[in-house]
Amino acid sequence: MTAVVRCPSCAQLSRVPIDAVGLTVACPRCPAQFVAAPDAPPKPEPIPTVQRRQLPQLPPPPPPRPQPDLFDDDPPVVRPHAAGGAPVALAMLPLGIPLLWLILAVATRPSVFSFAAPVAIAVSVVALGLGLAGVRRWSAAVRVRALVALISLAYLAAGVLYFAQPGWLEGVRAVIPRGRQHWQEYKPDDRTFRVTLPGVPAATASPLPDWNLTAVRVADPAKPIDVFVVAHGEPPRDVPAKAADEAWFARVRQAVEAAVGATLVREQPVVVGTAQARDYEFQLPGDATAKRVVRVVRAGGRVYYLAVDGASVTFDAIDVQHFWESFRLTPGKK
Repeated sequence: MTAVVRCPSCAQLSRVPIDAVGLTVACPRCPAQFVAAPDAPPKPEPIPTVQRRQLPQLPPPPPPRPQPDLFDDDPPVVRPHAAGGAPVALAMLPLGIPLLWLILAVATRPSVFSFAAPVAIAVSVVALGLGLAGVRRWSAAVRVRALVALISLAYLAAGVLYFAQPGWLEGVRAVIPRGRQHWQEYKPDDRTFRVTLPGVPAATASPLPDWNLTAVRVADPAKPIDVFVVAHGEPPRDVPAKAADEAWFARVRQAVEAAVGATLVREQPVVVGTAQARDYEFQLPGDATAKRVVRVVRAGGRVYYLAVDGASVTFDAIDVQHFWESFRLTPGKK
């Protein structure tokens, strides 16, 4: 085996036996002598590096959101909106409805509805408006828009109720039929007549204090403000049995007016079977909407009194007509 050595003088390579490594040998190409040592391999030339373009550094990804705990009983935290003064102030505006109602009653005419209607509208809308003003999940702008819509509807409803005509109410009642299952026939003890009433009658005082009348009274369970009264009996002694119809019915009208301080609104003659009768409409004191309609029948020297008290009640009201038309005299009974 041989080893490659390099002469330090001429830098030429030569081969020597492996046993001569470390000994002094003569260079075959020049007169120099040197200690034989294995030649080190040449160092590799460095590989040139390629300059790479720097890519823009991306932002680090956001940390993962923690999964909600399905067994966590704590409610989520909600950032409430401030209540603010504007929604609360708007919620109080319906309180002006009763005041406007009074102004219109003085400037124009009384409404067919009582003063309880605007008060009920104002109180209910104010309560609902305060509830809307306190909804913390809504922004102030949303609450204001909801309150404006609610208040506009309240004033519109109050205006419709104020200017409503009695005929409108009867028209609505005619379109929406009401059952009359609770109406029942009434006959007095002497069986002189029969009539249909909206409930069980109860004895009451005579509607004409100076007249000897037996009377019953029924409050309509469907409309407690309507009261039906039926009375019959003999006229006073100072009313001649043979008096002319005009004078006889005039005494009845005066008795009704004196009994409750009513004011006659209108009167019309009618015929019930073969008997003469009169229909009266009275305005009751204390309330512009309180009315009383009365049908008085004169038959055989006796008086038959059929009356209905109610809010803005008229001759043409459906229940009034049903009540009056159900009245029948029983011939030969007394």
